[in-house]
Amino acid sequence: MFSVLVVTACPTSFVSFAVFLDGKGAVRLSWATNSGQALEQAALEPPDLVVVDDQSKGLAAPELLRRLASLDPRINTAVSSPLAPGVFRRVYQGLGTMGQLPLRPGRGEARDLLERLPRLAASA
Repeated sequence: MFSVLVVTACPTSFVSFAVFLDGKGAVRLSWATNSGQALEQAALEPPDLVVVDDQSKGLAAPELLRRLASLDPRINTAVSSPLAPGVFRRVYQGLGTMGQLPLRPGRGEARDLLERLPRLAASA
């Protein structure tokens, strides 16, 4: 079973994404409304994947990714961001994110991450 932590102050933006993951028996989905809660949860039980809304409250998303990596470098991350792709790559370069998600990620993005996660977990 894979654990996925979604960090957002606006869970309604992730409804379609969450419904798809909840429908899969192999995923345990949890939520944090800010970076502090995310770090607390990850310290207690590191998730396989953290999906960060880069408009969440608390730490800036790049700093949250750095801190998650310092807790456990095996934590995979993806970021929901309005940045242009080139800007996103520059901002998140070297932070090991699986990639950029739209502001309202849906079933397709959830499916893609879920398909890639076992390969990444096996190589960790």
